[in-house]
Amino acid sequence: MDRENIKTIILIVLVIISVFFTSKMWIEVEYSSNDIPDDDDFLFDDNSGILEVIAPDRIAVHLNGNKILVMNPSQQEYQEIWAIVLNNSVKCIAEGDKTDFVLIDKNIWEEQKKEECLELIFKTPFDLKFWNKAFNSKKKTLPNIRLSRLIISLDMPNTVLLFDDETESYYKISKDNINPLTESMLNEITNSDELKEYIELSTNTLGLVLETGIYVPKDPLTISGVTVIKEDIKPDELVKDFFSDMSVVRKIEEKDGARIYTDGKKGFRIYPSGAIEFNHAVTAQGDHSDDLFDAAKTGYNFLVTYGGLPTGSYLDKAEFLEHDPRSSLFAYDYRFKGIPVIGERNAIEIVITQGEVKNYYRNLEHPVALISEEQALSISPVSTLEIAASNLRFLINTQEDKHKIKDVYLAYYRPDDDSWEYTLSPVWVVELKDIKIFIDAVEGTMISLD
Repeated sequence: MDRENIKTIILIVLVIISVFFTSKMWIEVEYSSNDIPDDDDFLFDDNSGILEVIAPDRIAVHLNGNKILVMNPSQQEYQEIWAIVLNNSVKCIAEGDKTDFVLIDKNIWEEQKKEECLELIFKTPFDLKFWNKAFNSKKKTLPNIRLSRLIISLDMPNTVLLFDDETESYYKISKDNINPLTESMLNEITNSDELKEYIELSTNTLGLVLETGIYVPKDPLTISGVTVIKEDIKPDELVKDFFSDMSVVRKIEEKDGARIYTDGKKGFRIYPSGAIEFNHAVTAQGDHSDDLFDAAKTGYNFLVTYGGLPTGSYLDKAEFLEHDPRSSLFAYDYRFKGIPVIGERNAIEIVITQGEVKNYYRNLEHPVALISEEQALSISPVSTLEIAASNLRFLINTQEDKHKIKDVYLAYYRPDDDSWEYTLSPVWVVELKDIKIFIDAVEGTMISLD
């Protein structure tokens, strides 16, 4: 065999090896693209990610003697319980097959909380149609119930109770295998050293009107601030993800230091603070689903592909826009060690219009560590309500009893800070229907109103 034939054979072998490893790389690598993909292009076949970000904000464990323990998503007990309830109770409710939703009195709900039971509390209520599609169920006819809370109890086998946030109504569902709660599950929770005891605030506290089911720590908490650093933005690399042809993209420097990239139809802005914002001129055409779940999945898949979601992310807001019913807004925040990190604006916001991403805003930081040398005891929730009560008339110029308090909880407050490194402060959040009051959890001063 002459030298040329040997070289030809070697070349053929190298090409075959190259093709093999290239195909292997494309099969194994995570999905990426240099253009904004259509919804059908995404490689997400199940809805496990969506189910994770709409999981309960917390689970209240009601025990004998009016003892209440509360679990949050950072705790192992929560994850185990939620997985069981999701695949039994919630799935049965969402599928709705041969299921009767019986309207019940509020007293039945309250009496059940005095027994051994679990109460799942959802931050953002979704209707049963949304849950139905999350489970890829084909059931078409379901009652218009927005699932806000769910109770499963030891003394009610094959039964669950629901609370509808929209109409403030209570329902009972009876069905085989819908209630997975067992004595051993409760014993495991009770024996946990991680879970703290909580109390339920009275619906009439300090002259304020509170919703039922607001649970706060029984004892003062040891808290501290959190050191964070801004998300590291690499503009040149990031911009390429949003434009298919960089040769037609113009770069504009603004006086405030912001950088804008645009091709005439899409615009990408990088703020001096490190926040980013993407806008796409979506043209209304053809038939597109106006279903909230479909839009939520489009937005979620986009976020996972472009930038990802931080650990502990949850969907804080999902709604159709009043000024544009073709569009829906989805806002995300995240939890650090089970505690929400919130500010004047959500960390991530995305607007979907007729199946396409119209707007994408992202302003994230990465928690580094708790500031242990600043540890202190928090003021009590009742003291927090006193501060809120003293400010409510001034803030909204009306009587407190006209504004029911929906929730009181501990959070980390994200300041409007352009620094590379800064501190998240622990706050109590007093949440009403339309506003949130942020109160410094150590100093007891009101620091912001959202």
